Amino acid sequence: MIEGRLRVGDEARSFASGAADRGTTRGIGFAFAFSIMCVFVSPFVSTIGVGRLPEPAAWSGLAIMVGAIGLRVWAARVLGASYTRTLRTTAGQQLVQAGPYRVIRHPGYAADIALWLGAGLATSNIVIVLVVLLVVSAAYRARIVAEASRLLDDRVEYEVMAKAQNPFGDGHAAERIVASLLHDEEPSR
Repeated sequence: MIEGRLRVGDEARSFASGAADRGTTRGIGFAFAFSIMCVFVSPFVSTIGVGRLPEPAAWSGLAIMVGAIGLRVWAARVLGASYTRTLRTTAGQQLVQAGPYRVIRHPGYAADIALWLGAGLATSNIVIVLVVLLVVSAAYRARIVAEASRLLDDRVEYEVMAKAQNPFGDGHAAERIVASLLHDEEPSR
C-alpha cells in the first residue's frame, strides 16, 4: 500500500527486470512470501513449546517494525524516480548520497531486513526469527551482490561510483595517519 505510493513513474512501478537483476526480484518476493507464511505458522510452533520468547520480545518487534518502515519510506523518498521494483538503472542516473544514503549504502534493504526481524520478534518465537532472518538476509545478499557485480562488469557504472564523494572524509585520511605514524608527528587536521 505505502510501497505503491512511493514509486514515481511507470518504470518505477514495473516488474520488468533486466539482466542486471539476476532473478533477485523473484528471490526477494519468495523471501517475503515465505516469511509471511512463517509468521502465520508461528502460533503452531509456539503451541508445541519450541522457541517461545518472553512477551517483551513481541513489543520490541513491533517497535523495530515501525522504525524500519520509517527508514524504508525515507530511503524511497530520497531515491525518487530511481526507487524501482527491480534492479535497474536508467541513463543519467546518479549515485544517491543524500538522506540515509550518506550513512549506509543500502538503507532500503537494511530497513526491509529490520522489518522482518521485527515481524519475527513480534511472533515471540526465536525459531521464526532465525528462519525469517536467514531467508530475507540471503535474498538481499544476492541483490547486493548483483548490484556490486554491475560495478565490476560495467566500466561506466564503476566510474560513476568511483567518483562519488565520500561523506566521511576526503579520501586521504589513511595517508595522513600513516605519514604521522612513520614520522612520529602529530596528525594534521
